[in-house]
Amino acid sequence: MRYVHRVRLPLDPCDRRTRRRRGAGAALTIVRVAETQSTNADMLARAAQGATEGEWLVADTQTDGCGRMGRAWESPPGNLYASGLMRLHPDDPPAATLALVAGVAVHQALALWADGMTLKWPNDALAGEAKIAGVLLERAGDAVVVGVGANLARHPDLPDRHATSLAALGIATPEPIAVAEALT
Repeated sequence: MRYVHRVRLPLDPCDRRTRRRRGAGAALTIVRVAETQSTNADMLARAAQGATEGEWLVADTQTDGCGRMGRAWESPPGNLYASGLMRLHPDDPPAATLALVAGVAVHQALALWADGMTLKWPNDALAGEAKIAGVLLERAGDAVVVGVGANLARHPDLPDRHATSLAALGIATPEPIAVAEALT
């Protein structure tokens, strides 16, 4: 099943470069799929086929998601698995700065549902000492894919790291698509 959501991209009126590149109020597309191996891998493939900047892919589940250093990322239903496409332009800051910006965006999005979230360098969102969300960037040419995973309904039981979810914190679990829209 595939759903396409269109939302308006809020722009800072003072950011002339962004306004010039995208045009004020540029449309943003969020494509939702029931299952995929990896939203990042799919978005990299879409980028190679000419997908436009600002396209997001959200999956209900992933069968082969991964985090930093190739760690497997458990992907049960009810959590957020999303990847967005950015295109690098000659006057942009280094691609690595997107990791920091993405971390802040994830923190701000989750803060709409939960107070007290913190940001751990460079881009993990924490609730107390437990990881609740993370960001993974992958680059191919001028395309940078910003992958976001957030534990909304469930969290993995990891022997070497603490993890949690909004549900485990006693917070009403939002729909993953609502969190994706808050990210954008």
